[in-house]
Amino acid sequence: MTRNEQSIPRVAILGAGMIAHRHVTHWKQSGAEVVAVADINTEVLQAFADKHGIEHRHTDYHAILEAGGAGAVDIVDICTPPWLHASMAVDALRAGKHVLCEKPFALSSAEAERMAAAADDAGKVLACRQGDTRLGRPARTVREVVRSGVLGDVYFMRLVVRSLYRPGIEYNPGAAWFLDRSKAGGGTLYDWGVYDLDLLFGIFGPLDVAEVMALTFRGVDRPRLETPYDVEEHAAAMVKLRDGRSIFWERAWATHLPPENRWDFYGTLAGASFVAHNEVYRVDLNLRLTRYAPATPVELSTPPLAPPGPDVYEDFLLAVAGERPPAVSGREAADMLRIIEAVYASAELGRAVPISAPVRAAP
Repeated sequence: MTRNEQSIPRVAILGAGMIAHRHVTHWKQSGAEVVAVADINTEVLQAFADKHGIEHRHTDYHAILEAGGAGAVDIVDICTPPWLHASMAVDALRAGKHVLCEKPFALSSAEAERMAAAADDAGKVLACRQGDTRLGRPARTVREVVRSGVLGDVYFMRLVVRSLYRPGIEYNPGAAWFLDRSKAGGGTLYDWGVYDLDLLFGIFGPLDVAEVMALTFRGVDRPRLETPYDVEEHAAAMVKLRDGRSIFWERAWATHLPPENRWDFYGTLAGASFVAHNEVYRVDLNLRLTRYAPATPVELSTPPLAPPGPDVYEDFLLAVAGERPPAVSGREAADMLRIIEAVYASAELGRAVPISAPVRAAP
């Protein structure tokens, strides 16, 4: 059955925090109906449901999973903090619901694999919301540049994004859980680095990482907090792929340097440079293509932005209809978390850490 032949999908939102408001808007724009919401905070729950006209509201999400009739849903959208993702997703999948989950997908790759196994067992779609990165027009534009062959073989990638705010401190100070590894999974790499990996996977396809050498740092101006603070503010890694390509990856919430956002791809025939996640930062992609020449590089013409395509919510609905796999499946989200875990392990051990090639069961 195609998407157009289906009845209007019915969605439940778990978690009525800041990010959930945006989710409701996108679901409605995608043609779905948000009919239920759950949050343990009654005041937040009622205000959210009233604002968006949601009839079915619960403080226990299990009531949504068990509901029939007018309260029944097809899709569960998990917008809670990450320490709740795995248990909620597994419960929803076992209840026969499709699941879209906010990033970071889980607290670990092991949790993510458990979620993916539950989706396999239930025969339901499981995806991570971070897929909107690769679905955006800038990502698809750069992907077409790489696939066109104008760069030749890309042998090295330099990815640098440094910001000047820390969630739970300068930004959204009420969300101190961002700083607690037991609740957030990690720091800047779990918060923003997953978008970097999604953009890379979207441009080049899944990356088969062989080895990671990394450092992490926490303590810019040594903020004094009354809550746990054991995640990284700044991370840098050399990532070696099994096919011989290499990546320098730097991501930071806070440093004593000005912000920087530039990704560079070094090819055998040309180079590409652009602003990553430019739509989030509301700046131009500033894509440049250049070729070597003594003294001054030769500027090559750049293509127009790729035409608009489905966003992550439309993409998910197409996956539910069986028309395409979701942009970021549960197992691909697990692979990305495995790379971040290798960064943490390398930083802790002070040496390069190998990553075994993922073993996937035959479909």
